[in-house]
Amino acid sequence: MYGLFFLLCLSGQPECYRFEGVVYPDEVNCHLDIEDQKLPTADYACQPVETVALIPGMEQ
Repeated sequence: MYGLFFLLCLSGQPECYRFEGVVYPDEVNCHLDIEDQKLPTADYACQPVETVALIPGMEQ
């Protein structure tokens, strides 16, 4: 799933969010993952993905 969401962000998806290194297609799914892991919502936040940097030689 990570690869799919990563491609969405690369394609210019208007809203992509990340939490603990995982990329989500929207903020709702990001918050749902925090709730599913039973983490304290006051201590964890979903951050918007502003850009995606491609590192030369790391393409898969």
